[in-house]
Amino acid sequence: MRFILAALTLTLLAGCSGHTPSRLGPGKDPEAVSDYIVAAELEEVDRIKLSGQMNLYYVNEWAVVVPTGRRDYLVIFKGRCSKLRERQWSADMVDIRVSARVLHADYDTIRGCKMGKIYQVTAAQLKDLSELADAPGNESLRRDDSRTFSRS
Repeated sequence: MRFILAALTLTLLAGCSGHTPSRLGPGKDPEAVSDYIVAAELEEVDRIKLSGQMNLYYVNEWAVVVPTGRRDYLVIFKGRCSKLRERQWSADMVDIRVSARVLHADYDTIRGCKMGKIYQVTAAQLKDLSELADAPGNESLRRDDSRTFSRS
């Protein structure tokens, strides 16, 4: 009986460890982010110069914030990037980059997703973005989750 119970427990543990569900919800409403970009007249740039290891702050499956130490940038992907929500790395997340220290719009990838446009954002604009409405179904996303982009 103990052997069967131990085998069942190991099977359950192995099954649970194979896939870790994402803690991140859909993020900020993509239409609200697009509207904010237009309303705030964010400055579009063609590249980001990285000073160290790249960090990301999740906005939604279409956008991330990339802080560089001196400035912050809002990166909009060419399409939906569901890989941002995954916690386990997979082979299709390999990044294509011209340079290890520079991210180029319309060419380079983040987590395997092709970057579209890059906008420079100020601290005040980051605060505004963090206050945008969450996408439907995102009510359970914790406000203190360190993987979201709002920095207080």
